[in-house]
Amino acid sequence: MSKSQTLVTRNDRQRLGTMLERAYAVAFDPRDQVQRFELELDHAQAIEEEGIPPDVVTMHSIVEVIDLESDESETYTLVYPEEADIACNRISILAPLGQAIFGHSVGEVVTAMTPTGARWIKIAALCFQPERDSQKSSGTEALRSNGRGRTANPDGRLERHGIVF
Repeated sequence: MSKSQTLVTRNDRQRLGTMLERAYAVAFDPRDQVQRFELELDHAQAIEEEGIPPDVVTMHSIVEVIDLESDESETYTLVYPEEADIACNRISILAPLGQAIFGHSVGEVVTAMTPTGARWIKIAALCFQPERDSQKSSGTEALRSNGRGRTANPDGRLERHGIVF
């Protein structure tokens, strides 16, 4: 399956670049995973936050994906590695699924290269995108995402009951 051009905000590109430098500094394993992501990031089209289309998965987006083989649907928040917690459906940008969906649009089918093999994933819905939804709410209104009320902070992170995630 062919992938369209990955889109990334300039802020995300800068922060992800710094994250990758740290990953190399601590000899992150598996190194090839970091190198693949670095290559993808190098070839991504960087644009200003206000120019990012409202259906593109960015950092801290809440995205519903469908595994096309099993037809199972899951909803994840795409986060930096230090924020990842699969029990809370927060998936790291360095995870195969996180790398596959990052910078792609609702409706696209992407390939996630997992340890058990390739998985074809459809990006079904973007429940929250910080660039889109923070502009509308300026970080103070409750969001409706899968029936759960959440508040978007100005930095794009979500807060529920005083816990930022």
